[in-house]
Amino acid sequence: MRDTNKYFLLAAVVLSSVLLVNAFFIASRFKYPFAPIDTAVGKLPPYTGLDMAAILTGNRRIAGDLSWIGLLQYYGKSERLLSKEQEYELSMDVVKYYLGIGNHEECTHHHVTSYEAGNYFDFLNYSYRTVRIDPFFYYAYLYSAGALAWNLDRPDEAVELLRYGIAELERYKSDVTRDVHEPFWQLNLYMSAIIYRKMGDYTKMTGLLETAARQPGAPNMIKTILANIYQKQGMLLASLKIWLEVYDSKDPSYQTRSLEKIQELRGKLNIQ
Repeated sequence: MRDTNKYFLLAAVVLSSVLLVNAFFIASRFKYPFAPIDTAVGKLPPYTGLDMAAILTGNRRIAGDLSWIGLLQYYGKSERLLSKEQEYELSMDVVKYYLGIGNHEECTHHHVTSYEAGNYFDFLNYSYRTVRIDPFFYYAYLYSAGALAWNLDRPDEAVELLRYGIAELERYKSDVTRDVHEPFWQLNLYMSAIIYRKMGDYTKMTGLLETAARQPGAPNMIKTILANIYQKQGMLLASLKIWLEVYDSKDPSYQTRSLEKIQELRGKLNIQ
């Protein structure tokens, strides 16, 4: 009986081996007629799970703020080659300013003179991530649209982002008790200014930027764009007033640049 079991087991092993070899041989010669389906979850952005968790747990505002800090760090980092120490210092300057912590002189000591015009190909994606987490993050719409339209010279992307914001605010309007449209008109104003820029109507564009720059909490980026336009038009005193306002805001992103412009314009105006 034992010999029978032994031979049966041996036969089973041999048969299994033959079947495996045969299957391997057939598989190696078989051509699958359909395109392969890519189910690699690893290709999703690494932050997707965190964002979904934040939304599901009701922490949109906090997650939106963290995403916004990530955008500022990305945009605040020069595209020039920097050492790891410099990258760390520049990123921490942005975080400290945004959170309102740290010594002001310390925060502005290492920072670049201003945000530079560069490629920053992922800027729109960073912006979308922020406003998709927190659709009511108005400042993110305004700041990002200004950067895309004027600094990065990608007005189409700026209009795309503003249209998304307008559509989102319209969608949420009936779902909240408070008026979510307090600064809603500003998105339309920015879009109009960008469209006028694309059309080459700089007079109307400048008028809309003047309105935008006067609004409480207007991004310094928009103010500096207007200041540069004034200077090109020979309106040096008006440009100087804006740069003084930007400098007084203590924004580390513009401290060095605004001080340089103040000194330059005072020299041209013979103001001590």
